[in-house]
Amino acid sequence: MAYRKMMLISLICLMLGGIFSARGVVAQSDSDHLPPVAWLELNQEGSTLRLFQSETGVSIVSNEGIRCAAFSPQQAHIAYLTSKTVAVMRLSDHETILNLPVDGLTRPDLHLFIGGRACPIWLDETALVFSTVDFAEPYGMPAYNLFHLEINTAELTEALAFGKNGAIVPSPNRQYLVILKPGEYSDPDKPGEISVIDATTFQPVNDGFEFPAVATAAEYLWVPTIFWKADSTGFAFGLPDPDLIYNLEQTPLSNICHMTVDTQPTRCQAYAFEFWGMPVFNDQLTRVAYAQRSGSGVNEESHLVYGEFSPESPQELSEIAFSTTSGMPILWLDEDNLLFKEYALPDLSIANLTTGEARQWLDETSEIEQPVIALQPLSDGLYVLAVGDYREPHTIGFYNAVDGTFTKLAEVDSLSTVVFAEH
Repeated sequence: MAYRKMMLISLICLMLGGIFSARGVVAQSDSDHLPPVAWLELNQEGSTLRLFQSETGVSIVSNEGIRCAAFSPQQAHIAYLTSKTVAVMRLSDHETILNLPVDGLTRPDLHLFIGGRACPIWLDETALVFSTVDFAEPYGMPAYNLFHLEINTAELTEALAFGKNGAIVPSPNRQYLVILKPGEYSDPDKPGEISVIDATTFQPVNDGFEFPAVATAAEYLWVPTIFWKADSTGFAFGLPDPDLIYNLEQTPLSNICHMTVDTQPTRCQAYAFEFWGMPVFNDQLTRVAYAQRSGSGVNEESHLVYGEFSPESPQELSEIAFSTTSGMPILWLDEDNLLFKEYALPDLSIANLTTGEARQWLDETSEIEQPVIALQPLSDGLYVLAVGDYREPHTIGFYNAVDGTFTKLAEVDSLSTVVFAEH
């Protein structure tokens, strides 16, 4: 996708699961207590799903046209989709315990059409849900249905019929599913929709919310990124100006909204952020950050805006001017530190809410010298990264932000796109 938002998707990284081949494996040490991670390598020759486990190292799960994958909540299984099947592998012995043919399952670039949400979603260790594609439409479009699969019995049932679903975002406790529909910008009578359903009964738990469809053209059916609160009681999201027309003087007003899983009305507050720098929140929904532009011509400036957030009323926020044309927030590392990137610079930076200062995230104290191209948080201070550029192979490894160490796992061809499996 040509949009800069794809950079954000790549850096936040949808997480995948799998096993790795011996090709390019880097010898490692001190890996006994590292968590399992998996990644998908996408290139012109196809796709390969690879998995690292501390007991077995790196190996290949499958290279049969994998589209996406996800770990189960306890990381006992990994599910992955091809163009024709949904498969589940048990991590303890690498046995494929399910390989079920499904018509119209997915397509390689479907995540571009539904906001990066085309992977299977685990509800618990034995059940998952996924959607299919309507290939009656030109090139295939989301069918907006929902299938429920019990892996122990291979029982597949249609939970939501054609057109009744959308992009799916599960709550942290997997008790709720947010359903997102993009709407049609050309038809005011077909707005975007956000609803919440119970993940057991698949029935709505509130009245839902409508928003004006956004003018991102047919190539990208935009839906907002959902940020759940850690206790699963509600979530926040940003809504840009639907026309995406930015005048020369300032960023048009947009909205940040908060929605709960009960019957409380959705609350929205007016902010001014760019479509390329949409709001990101921490897991308690007490911090927010976004990009904002002001001025024009030689006076044009772009700022990183960040600070405290409350669903009840707008808070006073801090600003840091980008040294380049613009940038984007990526994620909150903790209550005080925000990870962000400037478009024209290769390095990631941290803004500190308390001091108001910004610095490079991977500075001279770290063991990483190449740009980060993919990133996934695992636990406090531990991340899995893909680093490198087009001139040499990418390196996959664990980064410990506490002591700056980088444990290498494997090397990946420089022309491959790396996507981590959902954890």
